[in-house]
Amino acid sequence: MTFAASRFARELSRLPRPLKFAILVLLDLLIFYGAAVLAIALRYSETASGPGISQGFQAHFLITLLAPMVGVTLLAVMGVYSEVLRYSTVKLAGRIASACLLLTIVMVSLSFILDRTGNQSRSVLIMLGVLSFLGIWPLRLLAKYFLSIDGQADSVKAIIYGAGVAGAGLAAALTADPRWSLVGFVDDDKRHHGRNVAGLKVYSSDLLPRLAAETGFKSVFLALPSVDADVRKSIIDRLRPLNAEILTVPTMEELVAGQANFRDLRQLDMEDLLGRTAVNADERLVLDAISGKSVLVTGGGGSIGSELCRQILRAAPRRLVVLDQSEFNLYRIGSELPELIKDRSVRIECMLGSVLDQAFLDEVFNTHHVDVVFHAAAYKHVPIVEHNVVAGVETNVIGTLQTVDTAIRHQVERFILVSTDKAVRPTNAMGASKRIAEIIVQDRAATLERREDGPSLGIVRFGNVIDSSGSVVPKFRSQIERGGPITVTHPDITRFFMMIPEAAELVIQAAAMTEGGDVFLLDMGDPVKIVDLARTLIELNGLAVKDADHPEGDIEIEFIGLRPGEKIFEELLIGDNASPSDHERIFRAIEESFDHSTVQNMIEEISTAIGRRDVARLRDLLKSFGNLKGS
Repeated sequence: MTFAASRFARELSRLPRPLKFAILVLLDLLIFYGAAVLAIALRYSETASGPGISQGFQAHFLITLLAPMVGVTLLAVMGVYSEVLRYSTVKLAGRIASACLLLTIVMVSLSFILDRTGNQSRSVLIMLGVLSFLGIWPLRLLAKYFLSIDGQADSVKAIIYGAGVAGAGLAAALTADPRWSLVGFVDDDKRHHGRNVAGLKVYSSDLLPRLAAETGFKSVFLALPSVDADVRKSIIDRLRPLNAEILTVPTMEELVAGQANFRDLRQLDMEDLLGRTAVNADERLVLDAISGKSVLVTGGGGSIGSELCRQILRAAPRRLVVLDQSEFNLYRIGSELPELIKDRSVRIECMLGSVLDQAFLDEVFNTHHVDVVFHAAAYKHVPIVEHNVVAGVETNVIGTLQTVDTAIRHQVERFILVSTDKAVRPTNAMGASKRIAEIIVQDRAATLERREDGPSLGIVRFGNVIDSSGSVVPKFRSQIERGGPITVTHPDITRFFMMIPEAAELVIQAAAMTEGGDVFLLDMGDPVKIVDLARTLIELNGLAVKDADHPEGDIEIEFIGLRPGEKIFEELLIGDNASPSDHERIFRAIEESFDHSTVQNMIEEISTAIGRRDVARLRDLLKSFGNLKGS
């Protein structure tokens, strides 16, 4: 019977739209006519069976003819025929009831005009309206049922994790969505178990494996917008073996701000997978460092630079100067930032140019009276810099040198270099160039300390930021969408990860705490094994890893070998000493200093090699100076 109903539903859905409309109107005409006949039969059945009913039909002959035409016209006027039956709701019943009520009123009015003999019964007309509704509305429900059978053939069975407000809202939003067929809720709160929410039963989360086997659901919707990150991660870890795609509703902040609704399901973020609970910066310190100041962000269109700009605006600077040499990046962030301004007196200036252009830098500092500098401009992709050493070192070393010296010359208050964990015992050109940039900033800070004047210079060092350009996460997701394989360089490779907003916030916090030559380390948590990350992303997409033990899997993980200069393990600390700071996730590194003459000699030799485009000599200098030992 189910097969027959499904086949009938499929054939019905394939009919041309005009034909389906014509069939529906014809059925409505028959229902109105049948309602009129039945009302007459019920009213006059009390009299002698034959003559009484016959007399009733004669008295209501015109009403019987007019009722179908008037009824269909009123349904059209009430917008009943414009409703898509597959997605119809109880509101449609209200429209039909209104149309049937109007039908009764119109028929009663016509009876006063047309009934010259007074033989018509007003109760027939009242029953006409009631019986018409009892025929028209169930017809829609029946049509919706058959159409839903057809839709369910292609829909994905899904279960909602969380039977609270967010879960109920999501269920209501997805009820009419043909893509999904909801099979119920699961929840950890025992008070909800066995109850019905939005027409769906709530099960214990302990029953998930059994539910997966019995219902065959292929997707899980996390309706937990406000739970702690560690709780969220533990739930995700429990869901991973179910071979189901996991999607989540937006965060509570997005829902409250009206930036999204329950129906805006999205893939899990790396924040969900890492279980990191972001710790906010000390707002007082941040305001002291930023509020009312003219702030320059170099590389302001990049992943970290653009997030720095967003968060700096929250601290109400006098002016934000965004400097980038990429026209596209500058346009993108320049279009976004004005929407974030709360105080319209804040000026945003987008400057297109390079930190290698000294005249341009002087113009920026002079024109905008810069107070605070966040130097995020750098080439940071290891393989690209490894094959373009001159360009990479010139930007990362000479660009930093010119920017910090310009900042000192123009007497800014603070200068922060955004660095990387790859600067620690570097094995590649990019890491060595960033280490040399750190040495230059430390040298300038030591010189200023001896002179007891000038800006506070600091360095912030951290690992990979998730979903930045070049991050493995977008790359893995793209490879999964293409059907694989996922490419990993080495089975043992690990990396530190941090969310972009958290990293930017802590960089600003570090700027507020810097006193001179500080090297700040951001707490990156535990390192993540990249192959485990790849497996997790595959499983959270409802797929299985394909390997020798599981040849029937969906996505293969392929090891392609380490790239030139790539490390298996990353570090954040050069020495063995780090001390706490005023923020629980920021540490001060205690590292050896360098002789000023040695640093100046290093700068001169690197500049000469760059000028001659002597790649071999430049590599030798990176090996030598990038691993300098303190004097």
